[in-house]
Amino acid sequence: MARTGRNTFPKLKTMNTITRILGMLFVTLQKVVDRCIRDHHISRFAESGRSISIGRNFWVYAPKLIRLGDEVSIAHDVTLRALTSYPWSNPPVTFTPSIRLGDRVFINSYSELSAVGSIELEDDVMLGPGCFITDNSHTFTEAESPARAHPVQYLGPVRIGKGTWIGAHSVVLGNVTIGRHTIVAANSIVNRDLPDYVIAAGAPAKVIKRFNPDTKEW
Repeated sequence: MARTGRNTFPKLKTMNTITRILGMLFVTLQKVVDRCIRDHHISRFAESGRSISIGRNFWVYAPKLIRLGDEVSIAHDVTLRALTSYPWSNPPVTFTPSIRLGDRVFINSYSELSAVGSIELEDDVMLGPGCFITDNSHTFTEAESPARAHPVQYLGPVRIGKGTWIGAHSVVLGNVTIGRHTIVAANSIVNRDLPDYVIAAGAPAKVIKRFNPDTKEW
């Protein structure tokens, strides 16, 4: 029995070494695959800056209509949707969308941008997880028709100003401009313009606090 025990330890050590090596190889291979996928996505954009980071499970529609600045960071499970057509309505409709992300924009996990017209996130904008930014909506002219048969309507451009932070699970609707250095609290719905240097919260979002950039006080 003692001899069997002595023989077992070298085998376990060998198995542990093999497992560790296989683990390192898997991690290295995953990094290579992730880099190849990222480079593939970057090459398809209309414009792409330096040092762009893209997470896993990234979905992009019509990348030739999307422009990215420098140091853009996109987390996993993010969708950028530049919708060029909607074939399910009668008659089908087509669009000429544009999505632009400025320098150092950060889009957190499970967020989606959906444009049929124009969505612009200026420099240093940050989206929390699960945000939805859209410039369009379905019309409902016939209540008995299936939802997807209703035409998609362009509501107006969306622009989010420099340095603004959109909190987790918030929604920004079409024809909205959000000012610079503004904070939108989590779970808010923004359906109207917001000025610079404010905190807004609620559904619909309302200004609850203002910052004075001259006095540096709220």
